[in-house]
Amino acid sequence: MKPNPASGPLLPSIVHRPRLHRLLARVAAPGIIAVSAQAAQGKTTLIGDYINRRGARACWMRLGPADAAPGTFLRHLSECVASGIPHGDPAAKARHKNPGPEHIAELIAGLPPDIHLVFDGWHRIGATSVYSEWIDAIVAARPARGNVYFLSREDLPLALQRLRVRRQALLLGDHDLAFSEDEIVAFFEATHALRLKAEGGKALHRLTAGWAGGLVILAEELQRASKTSDASLASPAMRERLQTEAGRYLGEEVFQPQPRAMRAFLTRAALFDAIPAALMRKLFGVQAADRLASEAVRQHLFVAFDPAPPGSWTLRMNPLLRAYLAARAQTDLSAKDRKRMLTEAARHCREQGDIRSAADYYLRAGDLAAAARLVTTIGMERLVEGRFADITPWTARLPSTHIREDPWLSLLQAAAYRIQGGRRTVAELQNAGDAFRRSKHVRGQMLALAYRIETAVFNGYTPEILAPWLAEAEALLQATRTLPHFTYAKALLWQQLGFGILADPGGDLHKGLSACENAVVLGKRIGSRHLVANTHAIAARGHVQFGEFDQARERLKVVRCFDDDDFFAEYGALRNLAACHLALIEARATDAEAKLKALQDAIDRWGLICLYPSFLEVTGLIQIHHKAYGALEKTQRHLHDVAVLLNDPAYRAAGYWLAGLGNYHQGHFNQALSLIRQAVAIPGLSIVKQARNRLMMGFITMNTAALAEADRHLSSALRIFAERGLSLYACAAQIG
Repeated sequence: MKPNPASGPLLPSIVHRPRLHRLLARVAAPGIIAVSAQAAQGKTTLIGDYINRRGARACWMRLGPADAAPGTFLRHLSECVASGIPHGDPAAKARHKNPGPEHIAELIAGLPPDIHLVFDGWHRIGATSVYSEWIDAIVAARPARGNVYFLSREDLPLALQRLRVRRQALLLGDHDLAFSEDEIVAFFEATHALRLKAEGGKALHRLTAGWAGGLVILAEELQRASKTSDASLASPAMRERLQTEAGRYLGEEVFQPQPRAMRAFLTRAALFDAIPAALMRKLFGVQAADRLASEAVRQHLFVAFDPAPPGSWTLRMNPLLRAYLAARAQTDLSAKDRKRMLTEAARHCREQGDIRSAADYYLRAGDLAAAARLVTTIGMERLVEGRFADITPWTARLPSTHIREDPWLSLLQAAAYRIQGGRRTVAELQNAGDAFRRSKHVRGQMLALAYRIETAVFNGYTPEILAPWLAEAEALLQATRTLPHFTYAKALLWQQLGFGILADPGGDLHKGLSACENAVVLGKRIGSRHLVANTHAIAARGHVQFGEFDQARERLKVVRCFDDDDFFAEYGALRNLAACHLALIEARATDAEAKLKALQDAIDRWGLICLYPSFLEVTGLIQIHHKAYGALEKTQRHLHDVAVLLNDPAYRAAGYWLAGLGNYHQGHFNQALSLIRQAVAIPGLSIVKQARNRLMMGFITMNTAALAEADRHLSSALRIFAERGLSLYACAAQIG
């Protein structure tokens, strides 16, 4: 069959598996080692490398299809054994010319006692009772100081429990031979001197499930690439080449040799992420499904059982085999058959309470109406949990016309972008609210209005624009005060009513805080830590903004009782902004800078561009505290650029105010006055923002001896601050 049947494999010098070598080294001779794993999982390479590194001798019997015939197998075994006998024993070789099954023990007995005997490819000769007897005979007659290795793509009929207790047996399977994330990193460092980051190893493990063959394909593709880097390895083009080459191999070596029934089973199973027994039994019948699943696992056809209750099972497939079979399913299965199976899977998942998977299967089946109903259910859960980013992949798979016609889907799509979407999101939420109003759907009205107010506040809408929406929220809450339903929607609307009121420095502080307290009460009633934590962050920011620093300090103590995960990202940032302002006012510069760093990290991580101008303003105040006026000038220019980018006059005015404040502290009163006048000239500012500018102009003109003008500015500011209960600012104006 081969010129030298006993020769071992030619090994690539780069492959070494220390973790597995340690397991092999624990087996005490004479040991039995069975390596049963899927194709191209590195069975031959592992054992060849292990024997070579130990400097041991081996008889290596490569089995082929012809060895399924008993006579051929025994002649092959005889040739292999004879090649391992010292040349000075011609009589021993002569005994092996016409061996029979009863001669297995005698054949092996003629080997040196320290030799290793390897049967490579046992799956090629089957698993009949005759071969089971041969395995038993080989195990019984194994060399005294060597090991016997069975390498196979199928599970072997080995009863080794007694030997395992004596540490004379080891069974290795797919899970053992699969490369871990760290081993994948080490593999590419050895093959290409390419140091992957941990995330790269994790991504490749997800893509290949640690399959050695897949890693070798990637390594070969890298050799063909003009550049070798993390990026090239993780590129879509490289992923596509891997799937193409792996598909060719898996099709030829794994899929095509299977009987028709197994091919049909695997092709249909590839339609699903995980293959639960109940679903496959519906599609194939109980006996056929159980038999085919067990046989696929026994043959290591790139599938494995997940842990499951007794009498049940869940089958998982290697992602590369699944990609190959999913492509085949497009031609091997009719569109009608695929839709029937996916719909059946959706119904099954829905019955099991797995709404997420059910919606996915309905989408793949093209049943948009059923998918939309489930996407709405999933989406509302994600909104409550603050997992807004999870909503977009679902709504993106529905036609835009379908979304526009369904106010719930419109609400979900808009809410997912509520912070980053700006004015467009506000308009979409307005449309959804109008649709809910026409259909008299109160819960939908509440949610759409709450998210509209939230979006507007985070995107810097003026109090004048917010005012009618806040009045609408009050009216809606008043009209539904006796309804026992919609607790979450009510709590969210109370929260955003408070947020909208407190966002206006001239708003009604006590009214805003009262709305927040209502939200906290309802949030606690339904056990929503997210809602309660977010509301406390809003209230803390309100206390600081209105100059109630003792109350702000107490509120932030309450906030510290919550974990970071309890806050939605933007409200965690809002909490840090409030804490930063308070620390700055109390001259705790180090604490302010720490909170500012946390705020910056949140903005960078979550893309909270709406909070970036506030971050820059506080940065400027800290720079003034440190007299870092050169850095302040850069911050002011950056704030101006952001204001232009966002088309927000309030932020432009804040940039002038910050620059004016810096010049004031440097004694450059004329420059300071010029900058503040530019801020005053910007239209559309709130009355309180204008009053803050007037206050600054009063202080500046006092220092230029223009006392009459100073009195006019300070009196104007005092009147506005006093009318709105802004005691801190009023006090400053009075002192001036």
